[in-house]
Amino acid sequence: MTTTAGWFDGQVAVVTGGASGIGRAAAVRLMNDGACVVLVDRDADALAATRGEIGAAAAIVADVSDEESVRNYVRQTMLNGAEIIGPPREVVLVFQDYSRSLYPWLTVSDNVAMPLKANQETRKALSAADRKTRVAEALEAVGLAAAGNKYPWQLSGGMQQRVALARAVAFRPEILLLDEPFASVDALVREELEDLVLRLRQRLGVTVVLVTHDIDEAVYLSDRVFVLGPPPSVVVREVRVPLPRPRVQVETRSSGEFLELRNIIHAEIMRRPQKEDDDADVR
Repeated sequence: MTTTAGWFDGQVAVVTGGASGIGRAAAVRLMNDGACVVLVDRDADALAATRGEIGAAAAIVADVSDEESVRNYVRQTMLNGAEIIGPPREVVLVFQDYSRSLYPWLTVSDNVAMPLKANQETRKALSAADRKTRVAEALEAVGLAAAGNKYPWQLSGGMQQRVALARAVAFRPEILLLDEPFASVDALVREELEDLVLRLRQRLGVTVVLVTHDIDEAVYLSDRVFVLGPPPSVVVREVRVPLPRPRVQVETRSSGEFLELRNIIHAEIMRRPQKEDDDADVR
């Protein structure tokens, strides 16, 4: 099976799997480069698709064990009707390590404004006043309205990751890629940031693709979970997550439906056999 990612418009898609080195982060990097639009399952010939239309959505590449091969095979990728020949401006990537993605010599506001100044198209389209407004709105959206004049080193780890999210929000992307964005913060801050991402998704209508090792996080955040198997890193299962929104940490995570979905994904990662009468929402 090959497919474009038009499924994901306005949704949260999560890529997860068991072992390290199976291609989760590589998939996100390829999406950020606009290089590929194929989803290949274990019964298909890898890299069978060479073109696709991804709309206002993101792409999942299942066979990412050889990144260069993917780049060579996938051609004429389209985003909103236009061929992608480089990293698309509609896509923004938030890195895992906030301490290395922020500029310590710039204030929080200047960090958030950086992509608005660095991107030539955006710099021409926005006046200085418009950029200032976008920065203020982005900081307010992540709960840092009063932190604009501080420097990253004056903030906690969780607040620094909020700055990284604000920088992405200020650019107003259609697709937000998150590469294990909460891996470097403690458990309570992680929950706060998870809820922040869900609020941003609801507020902005942005498509989110997130990579995580955490099965509970995958279920809590997502509309769909893609489980990657061991190299050659194919999608071994897609799990739809019909949990009601808005989601609440304790309430949602303690529900029977949440636990059932978690167990299905965990069993798939551990290669345990699945019962034949899995819920119709899971395939």
